[in-house]
Amino acid sequence: MIAQKQKTLPPGRSWPTSQWHAEPLTGLLALLDTRPAGLTGEEVAHRQREFGPNRVTAQRGTPARLKFLQQFNQPLVYILLFASGVTAFLGEWVDPCALSVDGPPSPIRV
Repeated sequence: MIAQKQKTLPPGRSWPTSQWHAEPLTGLLALLDTRPAGLTGEEVAHRQREFGPNRVTAQRGTPARLKFLQQFNQPLVYILLFASGVTAFLGEWVDPCALSVDGPPSPIRV
């Protein structure tokens, strides 16, 4: 990952900490050191040299099989598996078979 420089502001000015969207436009333009028409080509080149290119790097997502297995990482699933194991140990095979075929309902999170 490329380390980005933090833009420093002149003394007496600070980044808005909350509700930056409610600031007046002129204040935001001054804070970001820009103008309503946008940056000039020279200013763009200067900022790219100073801060680097404005690129989003692609990151690998979670594999589908791992997402599937994460659906079963819930306490209720472990309780039902334990209960079906105890029931099977006691010789009752209907309940453990029903739990293993149907399984507990689980919301799918993407």
